[in-house]
Amino acid sequence: MIRQVLTAFAMMLLVIQSYGQGHSTEISAPYGSEFTINGLIIGGPAEYSDADVIAAFGQPDAVEYDEFGYTYVYNRDMTKKPDGYVQRSNHSAEITLPRIPGPILSVYISDRGFVINGHIEVGDSISKVYDLGGKFKTNDYGDGDGGILWCPPGRSDDWIVCPEFTYNENGIIDSIYFWSY
Repeated sequence: MIRQVLTAFAMMLLVIQSYGQGHSTEISAPYGSEFTINGLIIGGPAEYSDADVIAAFGQPDAVEYDEFGYTYVYNRDMTKKPDGYVQRSNHSAEITLPRIPGPILSVYISDRGFVINGHIEVGDSISKVYDLGGKFKTNDYGDGDGGILWCPPGRSDDWIVCPEFTYNENGIIDSIYFWSY
């Protein structure tokens, strides 16, 4: 446990140092080189049907259609909230596909039950993000709140299309979002 904490701390220092110098740091990836949630690849090129989304995330409370496509809305109630976690949205998750079948091009998650690369979810310590490997860029939102943009290993994606893990002043992940439109 202490070794994991020290490794995560060292990785955060590398990222903070790199961010201040205008570049990112890349770390090897023990959890794969794609961004996945509950096993589905996010951001394409994989395309999914309605049945695929329901199999991975469960029955949505609503499916809304607008100019961005089909958004699966989940409103789950947490019975046991992790220490330091404060939910900031009235939706547990929103997952958007531009068409059906189609790629998942937008995700917003603010609750547990949506597992990133089989390893991390809302309510975990922000230090777990560095376990994913790849490139990282930090954002300071003030009052101890912040975010870490993550680019999977081997990718040279523009930071605007990388998922961000936001965290609160307690260092607990309170949302994960990705927007690739």
